[in-house]
Amino acid sequence: MKVDVRRMVHLENRIRFLENEKKDVEDDEEIKLLDKLIEKRKNELEPIKKQYEEVWNFWSNNLYKYFEVTFKNCGAYETIYMFPYKLIPSNQCLFGVYDFNSEYDKGLRDTSMNLETFYTYDYDLTEITKEEFLQKTNKNSDMPLTSRLNKLRNRDKVIE
Repeated sequence: MKVDVRRMVHLENRIRFLENEKKDVEDDEEIKLLDKLIEKRKNELEPIKKQYEEVWNFWSNNLYKYFEVTFKNCGAYETIYMFPYKLIPSNQCLFGVYDFNSEYDKGLRDTSMNLETFYTYDYDLTEITKEEFLQKTNKNSDMPLTSRLNKLRNRDKVIE
């Protein structure tokens, strides 16, 4: 689920600004206008914050499970396999055992991903079993080597 985090932060800052502005105003009519603006911004903020909390709550409530995640329109990842085991609120890091399943990064790694990835991109997520996880992560384990050899052979023409 794509979450517009920048818009959320902008709206939160705008609301704080308007509330502070209201403190310096004595005219009742102006206060009413500021209250309307604050309410309008809060109404814009509410669905974005709800999406943000849904993503956060999903990951915080689904640790110790196995997932296949397919990202849409993400330059960094296509399909990854993950076993998340720890979520740190202060830096938004989701620690886990990952297979980033790419021609550059194949194999299991115990590392972290920033939750921003899950806020920024749309993705399909499927819970899988441990056996499926291991089967999928072992499949194509030679992907980085095969990809590089193909590039050296077909693109660079430095090997036969």
